[in-house]
Amino acid sequence: TSVGSDATTHVGVYPIIPSGAVFHPGGGSTGDYAIAYLPGTLTITPSGEFGSTDNCGATLAAARAAIPDLAVTTDIIVGFPGETEAQFEDTLAIAAEAEFDSGFSFIYSPRPGTRAAEMTESFLPDDVITERFLRLKTVLDRSSLRLHEGRVGRIEEVLVEGVSRRDEGRVSGRTRQGKLIHFAPPADGLRPGSLAAVRVDHGAPHHLLGSYVDTLRGPRHKIRIPLATS
Repeated sequence: TSVGSDATTHVGVYPIIPSGAVFHPGGGSTGDYAIAYLPGTLTITPSGEFGSTDNCGATLAAARAAIPDLAVTTDIIVGFPGETEAQFEDTLAIAAEAEFDSGFSFIYSPRPGTRAAEMTESFLPDDVITERFLRLKTVLDRSSLRLHEGRVGRIEEVLVEGVSRRDEGRVSGRTRQGKLIHFAPPADGLRPGSLAAVRVDHGAPHHLLGSYVDTLRGPRHKIRIPLATS
């Protein structure tokens, strides 16, 4: 997946994939970077068997060394047909070592027309899948919380998205790392698309809370005023 621009330092990691890894600096003066594929916990062979990979840590270390303040996220399937406890333990170990900024973990569900959907004899019991899902969530949330708490006191550039869904007294936005942050706007408000400086006051596993410091620039998009119709 292509990542990076003059507005972000963020990269996605996709642990369950069928091919190798490529890490390279992207072109242009913006200093873009990309990770095309990053093998992680497990790969799947054409026959449907699992195969381990062991270069995730080295690739992550190279990416973090090349890109200051890099954020890394991941998507992980839990309970793929035939997944053993040992293989899942490998997943937990890599997730803990990698210390992802965030992770989207989800339970395997059969998709019609796919080879895995036909592997019914290898389907795992629901209670086993749920237990593994919760264990993985604990590991991912622990890393996210530690990294987010480590940002407390920092001044972040935040792209304002709009009023917070849960608190009308706050606005929500994204940092350069793509992290969700909520904060109270100034008295004259902040339009979506504005860029603000925000001090991080609190870190939670899935978001940050902050305090408004300054408006760096207004939105670049135009305001569309609807015309009255007769």
